[in-house]
Amino acid sequence: MAKLAGWLLALPRPAAWGLCAAWCALITWSSSRPASVQPSPWWWSIFTNGAHAPLFGLLACWIALLVPRERGWPVLGAATRLGVCAAIALLGIADELHQSTVPGRDLSVLDVLTDVAGAAVSLELVAHLGTPGRTAASLGARLALAAATSLACGALATWVPVCFPGVGWF
Repeated sequence: MAKLAGWLLALPRPAAWGLCAAWCALITWSSSRPASVQPSPWWWSIFTNGAHAPLFGLLACWIALLVPRERGWPVLGAATRLGVCAAIALLGIADELHQSTVPGRDLSVLDVLTDVAGAAVSLELVAHLGTPGRTAASLGARLALAAATSLACGALATWVPVCFPGVGWF
């Protein structure tokens, strides 16, 4: 993991911008695919809804390559994290608006919340990786939090619309 982090941190800023743009293109392509006409099992819906968290979480990581650094590592204070999460929210809203034009797909506020949750836990991981006192256990705890966040958000995005069938924007 250290080699990957070193390689990513060595990217020149234009390449980091290119990585962000390429990831946004991947998200757009993924959102452009029409939904299946076959109903999905509940567990698949939880998985696919929860997949927003790592998808946008990685985008937050790529954006973190663009923030100021200290000793070569992104400085992810509260204001910077809030700014990155706000950017993810705007990109998530744009993605949902685009997705709403695709046959069989719809706009979901819960998906945008999942996007932002994924960004927040990813930024916590990146910030933690930059601390000298990190341990395998502390990293494992944060990875478990990221997995639990994806699962919880996926479950919410799957079951809340079932509980409120008249509200189409969930």
